Amino acid sequence: MNTQEIEEVLSWLKGTDLVEVSYRQGQKGFSLATSESSAAPHYPIPASRFTPIASPAVGVFQWSEPGRPRQAEEGAEVAAGQGLGLVETGKGKSAPVTAPSAGRLARVMVEAGAAVEFDQPLFFLEPAA
Repeated sequence: MNTQEIEEVLSWLKGTDLVEVSYRQGQKGFSLATSESSAAPHYPIPASRFTPIASPAVGVFQWSEPGRPRQAEEGAEVAAGQGLGLVETGKGKSAPVTAPSAGRLARVMVEAGAAVEFDQPLFFLEPAA
């Protein structure tokens, strides 16, 4: 597809109720879905004393940059702003996942190499008292 064709498709998409769009380049393609045809994924949330730490982007979760050690373990104490991992978003870019406050990592919901969605809970933090 050329730029003009993509712009026309994007313009059309803005006026629809689509919630999912796919595109294949080999032998062209597209795959569209409405909110009725694809239910949003459900992520179970534990008791309210836990703070979810969500994915900042769509991509692939990694514990750390290549060659660096894993930054977080379930049950470990973490400081506010501490790096817990990163989400590789493509084209060499990544989005850091950090602890919003000090506390204990009560639950790890993801492993390295897992595809993650924006706002998907990756960790649950039990804030420090």
